Amino acid sequence: MHLVNYQPNRRGAHVEVIEEVVPLREVKVGLRLPQAPKAAYVAPDKTLLPVDYHEGVAWVTAPIIREHGMVVYEV
Repeated sequence: MHLVNYQPNRRGAHVEVIEEVVPLREVKVGLRLPQAPKAAYVAPDKTLLPVDYHEGVAWVTAPIIREHGMVVYEV
């Protein structure tokens, strides 16, 4: 799962500028899966994330997202 943190500032009719990225912390995301994943982790460093699987959705909390983050679900 790719997570994108994009906070543009409009500086005219056709110009968007990103001056300083404000990191997002503790972002809860879910992915609908037919079964509970064997593991979930942040890529590329492979930090394991606890998974809460219920009603067909695997929920994890991404610790921090700067510009871009990835969560890998192993099924």
